[in-house]
Formats: sequence, structure tokens, C-alpha cells
Amino acid sequence: MDTTRATTLDPTTERLASEVADVRASIALVHSGVATSVTLTGLRFGQQLAQSLRKAAASQGVTLEASFWPEEDGGDLRVGIIGRAAADSPTAANPTADGAPATDD
Repeated sequence: MDTTRATTLDPTTERLASEVADVRASIALVHSGVATSVTLTGLRFGQQLAQSLRKAAASQGVTLEASFWPEEDGGDLRVGIIGRAAADSPTAANPTADGAPATDD
């Protein structure tokens, strides 16, 4: 009798599992010091994953910054070192009302 059974996940579950694995791998990469930041683009569950994994990432000295694409279903997720601003971070890219770069003071 064949006891092996193929487990087939629906496409949404497969996508979520893949994105969780990608975010966890990116956190590990930044935490290890191999990279100072990683940007994952085109994530369907980026905002939800940032909320769910933010505490675990912070415990490793890593921050998660999600950006949402309002016209599409998904967004990007930047994984970086806590306290280190990136040139492409939302605060660097969005100047204040007077046109000066935003600061984190």
C-alpha cells in the first residue's frame, strides 16, 4: 500500500507560504549582516506580513517597512537594520510641505 500522499495547496495558500518564507529569509539575511537591507517587491500579503512579523524582526534588530500599491493588489516590503535610514525609505522619498527632506527628529 502506498502511504505517500501528495498535498496540494490552493494557489492563495501557496503564495502566502512562499511570501512568509521570503520575508523570514530576508530578515535572516539582514540580521546576519550579509545585507544592510532587502526590498521584496510585488508581495500580495506584504502589509499583513509586516504586521505579523514586525515584533519577531525587531527582536533581531531588523525593521519591516511596507508600502502599498493602491491601484493594485499588493505592495513592497523593505527589510532593514533598525535605526538605519535607507535612501529609498518613505521619509527620504517624501519631502515635507515646504519641500525640505523629511527628518526623523
